[in-house]
This record gives sequence, C-alpha cells and structure tokens, in this order.
Amino acid sequence: FGEARRIKSGVSDGRNGSISGSVFSDDNGNGVLDPGEKGLPRFSLRLEDGSTVETAADGSYRFPRVAVGDHILALDARRIPIEYNILGPGEQRVAVAFRSETLLNFRVVAGAKLSGQVVLDEN
Repeated sequence: FGEARRIKSGVSDGRNGSISGSVFSDDNGNGVLDPGEKGLPRFSLRLEDGSTVETAADGSYRFPRVAVGDHILALDARRIPIEYNILGPGEQRVAVAFRSETLLNFRVVAGAKLSGQVVLDEN
C-alpha cells in the first residue's frame, strides 16, 4: 500500500483521529450526497491493517481510533451487492490528523438486475 502507515487495531501511540463517512447511491452522479439520495446498509469497508466496519442502516460508518498518518480505505469488493457499481475509486488514500474526524464517502449506483426462473424442460 505504498507509503501508508500501517496500524494495528486497538493499538496506538496515543495520537489518534478517526475516519467516517457514508456509502451512498449517487443517483444524479454529481459525487455529493444530496438530500433524497440514500445511504446504503451492510457495505463493508477495510483499512490497510485489515480492520473492517460495516455501514449502518443509513449508510454511515466510522473507524473511531485510527493512528495519525496516511491510510488506505477500501470498499470490500467481495461484499458489494451485485446490483451496485462503484462510481470513482473503490480504494482511497486518506490522511488522518490528531484529534480530527476525516470524512470520506464512497458513491455507488444501482445497475441492472437479472431476475427470472430456471425451468427444467424435459420434453
């Protein structure tokens, strides 16, 4: 992960900040969480040290104690529902400052859905 400072979950030198934000459906594609655009629950996010959080019912997430420095935060592609596509990078570098909350949103859009029935036609 390049120059990102590696951290260990729950371990710190006492110089912490936090990372929070939302995973949301960017319906108009402008990159901003606008009124009426919904946050999406149960999306998993991962820091470079392997610690993870899952978005709440309103799409929000928070890593409360993150060591000061540069980190990599990513949507866990293995857990993104198939009907969603990521708009923009699914992995982002974030700088965490001492006693500061860093805001980082991820935007997605609903794509096509496939539905139907599987029929075994034996004649």
